[in-house]
Amino acid sequence: MSYENIKILDGSSFAIHQMNYEFDISILDNDFSAEMYLRFFCGYVWDGEISGFWLVDSVDSIPWKDGAELEKYEDTISNITPIKVVSVDDKAIKIDATVLYSGVLFHIEFEVDKNGVPQMLNDTPISSTEIARQIVLDNRRGRYRII
Repeated sequence: MSYENIKILDGSSFAIHQMNYEFDISILDNDFSAEMYLRFFCGYVWDGEISGFWLVDSVDSIPWKDGAELEKYEDTISNITPIKVVSVDDKAIKIDATVLYSGVLFHIEFEVDKNGVPQMLNDTPISSTEIARQIVLDNRRGRYRII
């Protein structure tokens, strides 16, 4: 077994971009591949140890703060949209998603180029305050932790 192609995912995007380049990854094959790639990318790229970009598909996938009264958040909940490919061309794919970042929900328009480099074209808060618990990366254990 060769270890020369092992990349350590340390929260930065560098290792992912390097693998995409080395292995000529293309995410434009189909909508499912693009959605799964974006889930992977957002799940492993972190803003320091503060928070990851958690893709939210439904109200059930949000780690609400203890004692949260969901009735207070009806407007926010109604704006949650699952990940969805909105357009594809030969250079990039555009994807809309609801993202939890640092306890706040956002509607984000992503554009992911054919080599797997995502950009946030637009990010609009759909919750005005921190409504959910923080999802952080526990580097010692290599997994998520909700605080």
